[in-house]
Amino acid sequence: AFDASVVRFYEDIKKIVGRNKKGESNDTEQIVDARPEGRFNGTAPEPRPEVKSGHMDGAFNVAWSDMVGPDGTYKPVDELKKIFEKQGVNFDRPGIICSCGSGTTAAVVYFAMVLTGQAEGRLALYDGSWTEWFLRQQEEATQGKYGDRPAKA
Repeated sequence: AFDASVVRFYEDIKKIVGRNKKGESNDTEQIVDARPEGRFNGTAPEPRPEVKSGHMDGAFNVAWSDMVGPDGTYKPVDELKKIFEKQGVNFDRPGIICSCGSGTTAAVVYFAMVLTGQAEGRLALYDGSWTEWFLRQQEEATQGKYGDRPAKA
């Protein structure tokens, strides 16, 4: 059966990113982005031409491809834990939201976290992911919803 408690939506992410921008990130859920490093850092293009690469403020990059070995199976649990720690993911914070470009490869990172012993009740998936975030942020900026930021022409 569908469990809505493991899904996050745009408005949920918007609140978390807002707290990250204010430096209040220690008591919020973390956003872990499963896209390749270049797309996360804005140095490689997104596969959708209307979407620019980059990331949500405060997100951590843990590429889904780092979760699996050459044979396509998950790496050993100890190795997965080291990858998450190296990328700055803090398992002591309230929870973790997995994201990616469109909500698909985020599930690879989500399950890797389950394998490391993270309680499923602490994990969630933002299926709108970077594509929805980018497009809706552009829309809101165009509509002038960013306070003192000028609206885009």
